Amino acid sequence: GAKSVKVVYLTPNVESIADTALTSCPNLEEVIVGENDHISDHGGIILDETKTKILYWNKNSIGERVVVPEGAQSLPNRFLQGNEKIKELILPKSLKTIGENALKLCLNLENVDFGGCEVISKGAFSLSTLKEVDLGDSMKRIEDDAFLKSSVTKIVFPKSMEYMSPSAFKYCDLEVVEYEGAEYAFNFIKYYFVDLKNVKYIYGEDDDTALTKKSKYYKGKNDKSYN
Repeated sequence: GAKSVKVVYLTPNVESIADTALTSCPNLEEVIVGENDHISDHGGIILDETKTKILYWNKNSIGERVVVPEGAQSLPNRFLQGNEKIKELILPKSLKTIGENALKLCLNLENVDFGGCEVISKGAFSLSTLKEVDLGDSMKRIEDDAFLKSSVTKIVFPKSMEYMSPSAFKYCDLEVVEYEGAEYAFNFIKYYFVDLKNVKYIYGEDDDTALTKKSKYYKGKNDKSYN
C-alpha cells in the first residue's frame, strides 16, 4: 500500500500526477524525475508541466536556503511543516498564496522573501522562529493564526493590505509594527492592534500628520516613544 512507498521514479512517459498521488504516501522520501518533458525537479521542488503547480518537495534535498522557482503559484498546505533545516525561504513574484501550516514549526527559520505573495493562509508560520517580517509590496490577506505563537517581534505592512485576521499574531511578542502610510497605519492600529499592549513602536510614512492627534499608538517616524 501507500505506506510502504519510499521512493517514486517518474519515467519519461509520465505526463501528469493526480493531486494526492504523492502526498498520500506518508513515508515517501524521494521523487526522482528522469528524462521527463512534462514534470521537472527544481532543487527538490517538483513542478508540473506548466511549471505553475508544486506536486511534491523532496525533504531530503531541501537545505538551509529554499528558492521556489518562478512560475509556481502557491505553496501547498504543510509544505515544509516541521522542517528543521530551512533558514531562508525565497518566493517568486509569481507566487500568490502560502498554504495552511506551510512553515509551521520551522524552528530555524530566519528570513522570508515574500516575492509577489498576496495571501498567507491559516497557521502558515505558526510556532516558527521567524523574527522580522517584511511582507513585500503585494500582500493583501493574512488569515487566522498565521503567525500564532511565532517569534515575530517586527512586521512591516505594505499599502496593498486589505484584511488581517485579529488572531494572525496571537501570542506573539510584537515590538515594532511598521506601515507604508500614516492614515493606513491608523486604520490598522484602530482595528487590529489596539489590544496589543506590548507593541513599542509604530511608524508611518509621514512624520507630520493629524494621526498624532488621533491615536496614542502613533507618534511619528522620528519619535520612537510609545505610551
